[in-house]
Amino acid sequence: IESAALVTRGTTEDLKRVIGLVTLGLQVNPPLWLLSADPGMDAIYRAELSMRRAAAYYGLGEFTKAIEDSRQALNIAPHSVLTPYIYRTIILSYLQFGSVEDASKAALEWEKETGDPAASKVHRIVEENQTSPQRALMLLTR
Repeated sequence: IESAALVTRGTTEDLKRVIGLVTLGLQVNPPLWLLSADPGMDAIYRAELSMRRAAAYYGLGEFTKAIEDSRQALNIAPHSVLTPYIYRTIILSYLQFGSVEDASKAALEWEKETGDPAASKVHRIVEENQTSPQRALMLLTR
């Protein structure tokens, strides 16, 4: 819970603390109360932690690490409620690098994997702004 609040606040110190908290959280077992409700929640729990750490890395401008943690979250829970947020972090990170091609591939992957209309919209925006990753970023983050 603390890591979610810290990501939202987003100061450099907060984001570094999130990375530490989440790294620790990934090394221990999820709370028993969580698993008692549904043993499958372990995957969602770990994917959410990876997603939070990816958001912290993104906020710190460490886009490669943000992509790595986002991919880890997708591998853990590929078709969860977290999927749109995970893909957005991947796509925005690629755009921060100026890699429209990789952003487009990630958006297409999201679209094919889920059929989510939001994925189609993001893919269209990236494709329409092939020569301007900054414009695509602006359109996707407003």
